[in-house]
Amino acid sequence: MNGSTIQTDTGASVQTNTVLDALEQQNDVDVEQPGPRIDIDVSDRFVIEELPKQEEERIHDQLPTVEEAKANLSPLPATNPKKKMLKIGGAILLLVALLGTIIALTGKKEEPPMQITTRGEEVIEFLFDLGVSPLPALKDPTFAQHKAAVFVADGDNYKMDYNESPEAAKRFIERFALVTMFYHFNGASWAYNLNFLSAQDHCNWSSTFTTATSDKTIIKGVVCNEEGFVTALQLSQNNLQGRHIPNEINSLTHLETLHLYFNTINGEFPVVREMKNLKSIALMQTGLVGTIPEWIGEMSQLTTLALGNNQLHGMVPSSISNLRNLKILGLDDNSGLTGNINRFKGLSALEALYLEDNAFTGQLPSGGNIWPKLVELDVSNNIIDESVPSSLLNHKELVVLDLHKNRLTGTFPDDIFENTNLKVLALHENAIGGTLPDRLPFLKNLEHFDLSFNALTGTIPDDVSQLTSMRYWSTTNNRFSAQPMPDMSTWSELQDVAMKNNNLSGPLPAWLGGLGKLQMIDLDSNKLTGSIPSWFGLLPNLHAMLLNRNELTGTIPPELANLKKLDLLLLDGNSITGNAQVICEADTGIKPTLFTTDCYPGQHGEAPEIECRCCTTCCIDGDTTCNNFKWTSTVDPVWEYGFLRPNYVFSLANAPADYSKAGNSQISDPIDNAFDSRRHLVENKKSADDASDASRRYAAGTVLADHLG
Repeated sequence: MNGSTIQTDTGASVQTNTVLDALEQQNDVDVEQPGPRIDIDVSDRFVIEELPKQEEERIHDQLPTVEEAKANLSPLPATNPKKKMLKIGGAILLLVALLGTIIALTGKKEEPPMQITTRGEEVIEFLFDLGVSPLPALKDPTFAQHKAAVFVADGDNYKMDYNESPEAAKRFIERFALVTMFYHFNGASWAYNLNFLSAQDHCNWSSTFTTATSDKTIIKGVVCNEEGFVTALQLSQNNLQGRHIPNEINSLTHLETLHLYFNTINGEFPVVREMKNLKSIALMQTGLVGTIPEWIGEMSQLTTLALGNNQLHGMVPSSISNLRNLKILGLDDNSGLTGNINRFKGLSALEALYLEDNAFTGQLPSGGNIWPKLVELDVSNNIIDESVPSSLLNHKELVVLDLHKNRLTGTFPDDIFENTNLKVLALHENAIGGTLPDRLPFLKNLEHFDLSFNALTGTIPDDVSQLTSMRYWSTTNNRFSAQPMPDMSTWSELQDVAMKNNNLSGPLPAWLGGLGKLQMIDLDSNKLTGSIPSWFGLLPNLHAMLLNRNELTGTIPPELANLKKLDLLLLDGNSITGNAQVICEADTGIKPTLFTTDCYPGQHGEAPEIECRCCTTCCIDGDTTCNNFKWTSTVDPVWEYGFLRPNYVFSLANAPADYSKAGNSQISDPIDNAFDSRRHLVENKKSADDASDASRRYAAGTVLADHLG
């Protein structure tokens, strides 16, 4: 997804990479004149934003920084020499006096901390009597609770009175809880201060950001209702650093939204079971450890529970089936969570279910009444078995279906009916057999199709040409029968095509030259014949071209010099002759990082098939060890919480000898050595001389999930 500019309520412009409203209705907010309280229903609001660290005016509630102290101690302009000497002498005398004082104080105990005032003692007693905080924490000067109590008692210029009324007492406690959060999470180092500890109503402890492209509003900080009670705390991606979530969070009894994701929170799942108004908990990538508590099933009011990218482990409690109001459930990327997937079967309100990268087992539930509102389902990289239910392909709401890297078997479903919603179908790295049905084009708006590393047979049906919205297509490593490359000329949006080891024959089709958005062509290890067409030069966005291990002839066309973005070019394992001067001596800017041809001399002094002075690897026909890598291109997009981030990986795995003719036995590729498969395209090569690994990585872009906008 392309970045968009956002403007803060202080007028500063910053850049955001993802500003996405995931699955739930959004309410626009007028940000031109923010009032003392923002009246906004955020109970069903779930926005993921990425805001870069940016200096903004901070409220100096702490001691001066080192830089400020140095600035205050900067020397005055020099005076005449006599005055200067007098100052030096005085400084020496002062230094001697200070040394004497230090020596005199050696062995004495440190001075006790400043005594708390009478009001401070009253505040501490008030907070303790109501069970807001334990007395030791309120008394110990090193605890955030003590610092917060001292602040609200004496350091707060807002001077809130807690004796005025029961409502005033509740709001005073809320203010104390927020200040405790500030001190506990090292508020002085937050990326955005968000007006915390300022001398104004804590309902104004927030900042408002507006996206320039969509005019959507993001509120970070505190949001209150009309009565002045806190209903939302949104501190996501703000450099919070702590050891756990303080129990004082329970004092925010009206809280509906708790979004602290992308911070260093740590600790176990917070004890929030008594917060009966809490509807949305988003704690992704916060360092949570331990297990999901059994009492989670008591929080039946929850609509969002997002706990992805943490270190949670153990069996997901069966009580989670009680959360019948859940719309978003994210347990992804914890690695250690277990349980049968059918315990989520009864969550009929779900619109997004993210379970990937764990150890869930069982069979996918089938039937038209299962998850009737589901939009995104990602159960990839688990231990799910049996077959793919056809009901998921015919689901009327589903947009993303990612089941890759499981233990799915059976045949690819052939009872497919017209479906205009499904855009992403990722089933790679399973053991699915059978043939691709002629009814596949009934998935009319399919954009991402990946069935690589399965056991499909037969041929790819010609009717796939009707899938005119296709952006990414991969059928790498299956058991297809010989056929020419199927017609994809109508796929004007196609960016990546990966058909490695698909038993393709015949010449490279001319229609490829008309697909101007192509970024990757992977036709490695097939039986393609003829020469490399000149129309490849018409693909200005091409960054990876894998034509190695085929039966191509002719020379390298000079038009390839126009491919300024080309970074990976593999032509070895063919019968291409001549030289590579069109690449090596081009003044057009083409400089592939990895370039392989058959440019190694023969064993008896024969001239190489092709002369190449800029190739990174030179091979020779018959040497099955040269460039002996599968160069497997796979993609593991991240759909979580309303956005798509497709990123590509080229595997390091070695290929067997004569790989292009041994493809039928190569059904799986675990990609054990891939680097950072969710964030970068990694292209690796191993030098035949020193067996050293070289890697290069670059981002592959981000795509908005339009259906969630």
